[in-house]
Amino acid sequence: MKKLLTRLIPALLIPILVPYTITMAMTGIRDEPAAVIPYDGRIVIVENSEANISQSMDYSQYLVGMTARNLISLNEDVWEYPEFIKLNCLISNTLLTYAFSGQDVLSEEFLSEHYISDDDLKILWGEHYTDYMNTIKNALNETNGLVITCNNVPIKPFYHYISNGMTRSSPDFESYPYLKSVNTNKDLEEQGFLCVRQYSYVDFINVINENFENTGLDKSTTSLKENIQIISRDDAGYITQLQIGNLLMSGDDFMNLFQINSPSFTLTFQEQSLKIITKGIGHGYGISLSHALRMAKEGNTYMDIVQFFYENVEIKNYK
Repeated sequence: MKKLLTRLIPALLIPILVPYTITMAMTGIRDEPAAVIPYDGRIVIVENSEANISQSMDYSQYLVGMTARNLISLNEDVWEYPEFIKLNCLISNTLLTYAFSGQDVLSEEFLSEHYISDDDLKILWGEHYTDYMNTIKNALNETNGLVITCNNVPIKPFYHYISNGMTRSSPDFESYPYLKSVNTNKDLEEQGFLCVRQYSYVDFINVINENFENTGLDKSTTSLKENIQIISRDDAGYITQLQIGNLLMSGDDFMNLFQINSPSFTLTFQEQSLKIITKGIGHGYGISLSHALRMAKEGNTYMDIVQFFYENVEIKNYK
């Protein structure tokens, strides 16, 4: 999911950056007072490698941008459902608390998710900036200090955008005893559920050989069908292991290597090309945000949603 958002945000920014700049030059953006969240005192060090600078940011400030990043790629109607906004606040606070683990200072490089800056949000949200920001900050105030715990310890809250119709159970119950498989078949109706990527055999082999040695594949390979085998899938249908030439890799590694949407995929072999057909967006563990939004629309609270997707968990104040 991090890769997905990393690719998505620049694409969202480019087409609206120019009109935003022109509008701002002519009229400016109304900078109305936003809701306030308390200063926390813990610090996140944010590195900007391009500008070769670092910035110290208060936990609470970082938490706002971290929550916003989960919401920018979803339909605008999310703002009509405060329980869904609270859910995302809870996820972000839990993940950030998990990452800090009792420390007072944390480098952003150790986080599995990153925030989006306030300047970028003003560009993305335009005239809605103040309303959306107030909605997030009000939700953060209502969930202030709350985190999802298992055995009285903050969990690493796995989530993704769209499941393949089922979420995945824990691959390591000792480490993640709260992950379970649940039916999310309404996700099949979501836009973007299916995605098709096509590679020529040459391009596919080049990707493999650029990243691994002794693959057993070369440009003279005339058929990939004989060189690729799906070895196993989990109970939810996500690929757990496949063999490509001499290589064994997980479905998650294959997803990351070819930058496809999901490790739930099928392969279709053609004469000189390969189609990769994915179901869902993300790794499939934990909360499906698209299904969670449906639940919020049906009147479920953020606590109901957490209990639906996780087991053996409690929502506690963990300040």
